[in-house]
This record gives sequence, structure tokens and C-alpha cells, in this order.
Amino acid sequence: MDCAGFIHIAPAPATPVPESKLNQAVFIETEDRSHPGKTFRLTDFLRIPLRELRSVFTVPSHGLEAEQFIVNYIAANPAAFLETEMAIYFYLSESDAGNTATNNRSP
Repeated sequence: MDCAGFIHIAPAPATPVPESKLNQAVFIETEDRSHPGKTFRLTDFLRIPLRELRSVFTVPSHGLEAEQFIVNYIAANPAAFLETEMAIYFYLSESDAGNTATNNRSP
């Protein structure tokens, strides 16, 4: 968690994430609690089908090229298929979030 930001890829929620969630502080910790938690801000998000994931998202998020990420994801989630809606979340640490143009969106 000692990073300025990260990308998280997950199944898209049934209800789309509203833009009002942007720039809200969120405390995040690892599932196994192997690192101390840290406050981040959701700076952007994208909803796309699994087949449209690209390595620019999957390499920083999971350390895998997109093709391998998709193969692994479908193998681990038997109900998933290429059209499964995925969400890509972009987070910046609270201490870095004020230093970016994405934080200055107009309503």
C-alpha cells in the first residue's frame, strides 16, 4: 500500500457507480492485512466488457498482460464470459490526490 496510486479491476456493480463518488476519500486495506491500510481517493472509473480490457490496465493492476488476465479471470470465475461487465477503478493516495488535474473536474 506504499504507493501513490493504483488501478483496481473487479466485476462491475449491478448499479453503475455515480460520478458523485469521484474524489471521495476511501480507507483501503489488503484483504490479508499484510500492510497497514491507507486512505485513497477514487479519481476515475471505467466500465467495459472483459474482452475490452487492455494491458495498460491489467499490467499495473495484476502484473499480467490482458490476454492472460482474461484467461485467468474466466478460469477462476466460471460464470464469467467475454461480455462480462468489468469496472476499472483508478485511485490516488490521499496525500497525492490534490496534485492532479483529474481532481479538478467541473460539476
